[in-house]
Amino acid sequence: MKPSNTLYFGVLFLTGLLACKTESAPDGPISGTVRGAKGMVLYFEELGSNGTELIDSVVIDANDGFCITKPAGGVNFYQLRLGPNQPASPMQMPSNICPIITDSTEKIFLEIDPRFMARPIRVEGSPETALLNEVFRLADSFSRIQDSLSQQMQNSSLSNQATMEQNQRAWEQYRMEIIAWVRAHLGAFSTLQAIYYLDVDDLNNLGLFKEVLDALMPRFPNNFRVENFNTQVSMKLALAPGKTAPNFTLPTSKDDTLSLSDFYGKHTLILIDFWASWCAPCRAENPNLSAAYSKFKAKGLEIVGVSLDQNKEAWLRGIKDDKLSWPQLSDLGYFNSEAARLYGINSIPANFLLDANGVILASNLRGPELNKAIEQHLP
Repeated sequence: MKPSNTLYFGVLFLTGLLACKTESAPDGPISGTVRGAKGMVLYFEELGSNGTELIDSVVIDANDGFCITKPAGGVNFYQLRLGPNQPASPMQMPSNICPIITDSTEKIFLEIDPRFMARPIRVEGSPETALLNEVFRLADSFSRIQDSLSQQMQNSSLSNQATMEQNQRAWEQYRMEIIAWVRAHLGAFSTLQAIYYLDVDDLNNLGLFKEVLDALMPRFPNNFRVENFNTQVSMKLALAPGKTAPNFTLPTSKDDTLSLSDFYGKHTLILIDFWASWCAPCRAENPNLSAAYSKFKAKGLEIVGVSLDQNKEAWLRGIKDDKLSWPQLSDLGYFNSEAARLYGINSIPANFLLDANGVILASNLRGPELNKAIEQHLP
């Protein structure tokens, strides 16, 4: 589980209404048409480092035309929002948003169908927005496959196992298409959106992320999104197999303190397990951890639980209810916990398997994969 957040949310209000020009006489950096939307308000917003910021707003004219007169700033993700903010699930874009990538130099024309705001019918003058459209279409294709498989399972034409296998094949095909698209467009700002669809915790993707970063840094050296991505990739590289795990010291459930390094040299393998009592997937995984602990403790396995709870009573109750017998640590700092920040934790459950000296062997292991990795590294 992860804290609710998404690229496309914001609560903003109208700050001014400006007249629009038609397609034949656009007079601003962004103009176009929104079919059948005359009289509605269109907002131009930047997805900035501090959230969504309003730049301009216009009323769509009688010919369905609009013209944004205030320019964008530096290259970044922006959006045209039709009408009021709409609720949407975390990680999902509201249906009244048209995302674009632009800067202060472009003069863009867009033709938009309000039923499909995120996929403009026509994009002129903004190569990055056109590329962004391609990325979203790849994602749409995969979503349609998933919906079809889900429907077949509900209609009993496919078993759960067959659905899972087909879904896995579809995911791997989609992943390869995204990777191929990214490599074909290295240096494009839109690759930041494309890699958003890949698993950031999958070590197999780290090489690609480094390629993307190496291509973006020279082109956008002071861009906050590129800098944030650089920080994220650097942390992942620092936590890759073969690297030494960062040390930390935290309070324990028994009201003393322990450091990760206290376990070095005393056990053959150490598993750092990030969890929380409020995290349903973590609680579901705890029986697997307990089984592994019972099976491998005598052979040299130790587990160090690190909770991202905020409430001590809930944390201790979770330990008791799930019968967790290994050491438990927490500073009750949620995702701002010292350990969570050191390990770049933004979703849980998460774990790192270390050798006796604190060298990282693997990460984010579950169920059979965890048992297999433990057996592989035990003498």
